[in-house]
Amino acid sequence: MKLIRPLDIVIIFILVFVSIGFIIFSQTESGKKQYYLHIDNKKIKLNGNEGVIDLKKYDKSVVIELIDGKGRFVESNCQDKICIKTGFIDKCGDIAVCLPNKVALEIKCEVSEFDAISR
Repeated sequence: MKLIRPLDIVIIFILVFVSIGFIIFSQTESGKKQYYLHIDNKKIKLNGNEGVIDLKKYDKSVVIELIDGKGRFVESNCQDKICIKTGFIDKCGDIAVCLPNKVALEIKCEVSEFDAISR
């Protein structure tokens, strides 16, 4: 008595490839990226600003860089520099935070009116 027949192997391969396709398709990001700064409970939308942003005008010793659809903390006067070690963030929902300075950089994407099924 055979436990696995050749047709069983074909069905398993088809199911694996279909599931991998769904995983890859579900991770594609749709919509335009919007960058937001959260400074002392204030939310500030960054409208297409690329380059280096110094937050001295908000009384913060923090420098943020936005370039090629990615953002990161470049300088900070906090002790551990965890915000700088976070590196670039580039995906929807990513957040980099500097807790001692109460500053956060967040990426949000506009939600499409169509979902994955109706595309």
